[in-house]
Amino acid sequence: MPSVVRANVDKHVGHESPTPGAFHQTAYAEPGITVFVNDEQVIRKGDTTTCGDPAVGSATNVYAEDKLIHQKGDATGGHESWVANKAASGSPDVFVGNLFSYAVNVTPEHEAYLRDGQTAPSANADFIEYGDGGISNGDGEFLSNNTSAVNGVTGPQDSSTGNADAPSTFERVSDPALNFLSHTDPRIETRLRNILIRIAKKWGQNLTITSAYRSPAYNRKVGGAKTSMHQRGKATDIVMTGYSNSDRAKFIEIAINEGIGGVGVYNTFIHLDTGGKRAWGSNGSRRSLPNYPYAQTVLAKYGYATS
Repeated sequence: MPSVVRANVDKHVGHESPTPGAFHQTAYAEPGITVFVNDEQVIRKGDTTTCGDPAVGSATNVYAEDKLIHQKGDATGGHESWVANKAASGSPDVFVGNLFSYAVNVTPEHEAYLRDGQTAPSANADFIEYGDGGISNGDGEFLSNNTSAVNGVTGPQDSSTGNADAPSTFERVSDPALNFLSHTDPRIETRLRNILIRIAKKWGQNLTITSAYRSPAYNRKVGGAKTSMHQRGKATDIVMTGYSNSDRAKFIEIAINEGIGGVGVYNTFIHLDTGGKRAWGSNGSRRSLPNYPYAQTVLAKYGYATS
């Protein structure tokens, strides 16, 4: 997943010969645009370094002011170099390009968990569930080209196929602050809807939802926990791709203060539900929460068991 290159702080490398040094590193010049990442202007294909070398390589479908974005590792021109001319650095937390190109490894243990669901409830009798985020691998990544270990379906699965099996009695949510992805069923309980709208307002961002109501048939199809709160219209999975850890920590704190009980933390989404007070990480248990220290700190602050 390549990161965005920025003016002033990011550099390219290259040199036409091994002397006077192994290579030079030159910062990118400001292109004079209004698109910023980490308070610096974004570099695009055709923009130059301070030594005049042009950005040659780019993303294939991500633009800033009508020019393709230049990414870490993309080629630069201007030298017949003995080392590759390319962008040597980029933003630590803003990425573009194909987010879904990584191989998916599902362990036998994780596949068994997906097939059978959790067999034991938590201390307060609420099941900790696997928040699929549409489809996820064992590390919590939401990947559009991932193939489910449960049913062999690739990519997000259309929840409408299971609605005939005990459909939700709630009305479909229609609110500009809540963006339900096309494969989701937006029928959730009124209380959860109102909580999500308040979260969006206080967080200052619209929420992109990749899993909401699941009929029992759909929940079985994707390998959800047998007592999943999604089946009761009491849970949603919110996309977190592109947000920093501090943004995600703020999101979790706002959610808890607005009445959310269940918090599942994954690499690219966060599960929220109105069930009992409990938290888990990408493997469906608290044991994986240390992988998300930003979340662990906030959750511990509000009395959640985090280890």
